[in-house]
Amino acid sequence: MTGNIRPFRPKTTAPSAKARVGALVLYVGAGWLLFQQSLVSGQQGFSVFLLLGLIYWVFIRRHVVATSYFFRYHYLQATLAFLLVFGLCMLSVIVCQTVGSLLSLFNMPGLMPVTTLLLGTIPQYIDLAFKGLIAVIALTQGGAALAGKLPRLPVVSENAEFWA
Repeated sequence: MTGNIRPFRPKTTAPSAKARVGALVLYVGAGWLLFQQSLVSGQQGFSVFLLLGLIYWVFIRRHVVATSYFFRYHYLQATLAFLLVFGLCMLSVIVCQTVGSLLSLFNMPGLMPVTTLLLGTIPQYIDLAFKGLIAVIALTQGGAALAGKLPRLPVVSENAEFWA
């Protein structure tokens, strides 16, 4: 293999119960913290990722606490998956609000219902849809972690494997 990409070699032994429960708590806990935030405003959501990243860097990356590959993989996959969902939600809300603001500049009576939808109603539905996606990811991935599996998520798993 060339380059600095390390090959993925999962351990053949089963992960410990402590690592499996820790991964489950991480998925459900991070999902619950994000679920409690309003993804439309965005300020509080970034603090969740700042906290998760700081904990990873201080305790796991600097080897203060010895952790298994299984736990590090799930820690990074949970953080990256929720960050991706959060980023997509923020991007879609920003696009809706930008288009709504641009339409409101024309100040045409026929565009007012569309502007109201884009500025008020649609971001709330986007928030609700992404909260549902967060709940699905937290429960399915947490269940797979509790079963001792290394589930793969598109885009996210390659990065989690590389950095774990």
